[in-house]
Amino acid sequence: MNSAPKAIITELGAVCWFHYHELDSTQTRARELLNNTAGSFIVTAATQKLGHGRSEHTWESPEGNLYLTAAWQYNDLAPLSLIELAVLTALYLSAAYNLDIKLKWPNDIVVNEQKLSGMIGELTYKNELPYALLGIGININREPLGPVRYKATSLQRLLGKYLDINDFRYNFCHYLAQNLPHKSNAPLLRERYLALSATIGQNVSFMCGDEEITGEAKTIDDNFSLVVKTNAGEVRSFSSGDCRHLRKAE
Repeated sequence: MNSAPKAIITELGAVCWFHYHELDSTQTRARELLNNTAGSFIVTAATQKLGHGRSEHTWESPEGNLYLTAAWQYNDLAPLSLIELAVLTALYLSAAYNLDIKLKWPNDIVVNEQKLSGMIGELTYKNELPYALLGIGININREPLGPVRYKATSLQRLLGKYLDINDFRYNFCHYLAQNLPHKSNAPLLRERYLALSATIGQNVSFMCGDEEITGEAKTIDDNFSLVVKTNAGEVRSFSSGDCRHLRKAE
C-alpha cells in the first residue's frame, strides 16, 4: 500500500500551502486534500508525472517551473474563478518582471504570441460550499520537452537569466493568498481582462465539430464568452474551445 506523499506545510495567513517534491499532479492532490483541509489552500510540486492542461492535453512538467493548484472556497458560485487567476497572474508577472504580458482567450498567458502559462479549472462542493480547483503551470526556467501544439517561452528566455524557483514559488503563493478573491467583481474583472487581451482585434479560428469557424474577435461579453464576427458575416459567441490566432495571410 502506497503512503501519502510527504509535504512541506506553510501557513500563509488563513491559507495553508502544501509543497511536494513530486506528484502525479497538483490538481489530483488538491482533490484528495479537499475533504480534510479547512478553508482555502494551495498545492505545489517541484515536478509532476501526469500534469495536463485543457482537454487533457499533456503539460510537460520538468523541474525548474511552477506547478500549482489553488483550492479556493467561494462565497457564491465561482464560474469566473479561473479568469480571476489569469488576470492576477498576468498583473503579477507584468509588475515583477516589466514584461508585456497578454491573455490569449480564454486564459493562456502569452508574450509576443508565445505561451508562458496555461491553466485549468473545475468547480466542486464541500459541505454545500462552492470550491474552485484552479490549476496553473508557469514556464520559469524550462520550456516544454518534445513536440508541442504552440510556440512556448519561459521567464528565463525572456529575461536572459536563471530564476530561483523556490523564491518565485514562495512569492507567488503569498501573492495568491493575499489577492485571490472569494467573490468575483465581474464588471471590474471584465475591464481588466479586456485591457490585457491579446485576442481582441485578431483574426481567429475555432473548430466546431468538423467545421472551422474563422473571423475577427470583437470583444468579451458579460459572460466572458468571446464574440466573433465570422467571415460569413455572422456574430457568434464562444464560451469554450481552442481559439487560434491567425496571421493576416491566413
